[in-house]
Amino acid sequence: MAITWDVQITPLDVPHRIAGIVAVATDNTSGATYAVSLANADISTTAKKTEVLNTIWNKYLTKVAEQALLDSIAGEIASLEAAAKVNLEGRTI
Repeated sequence: MAITWDVQITPLDVPHRIAGIVAVATDNTSGATYAVSLANADISTTAKKTEVLNTIWNKYLTKVAEQALLDSIAGEIASLEAAAKVNLEGRTI
């Protein structure tokens, strides 16, 4: 799965190196997009920058897992609806 990222960084407090970050990941295979944001990211040191990147990645993974669960549930609901339709239409009074 190839992922393309669009990252926007907005300086919020330049002297303290605080920024707002919005990162949008696009799965180039399915076309699905996942937006992740951090309101007050501390980017003052290399360690803090790495921490921000790890936070963005973990939020992305959470969103992907949530979407996979929603897709699974949607599939189950569609199957249940089809089975219910066949069952109910097959009944007679």
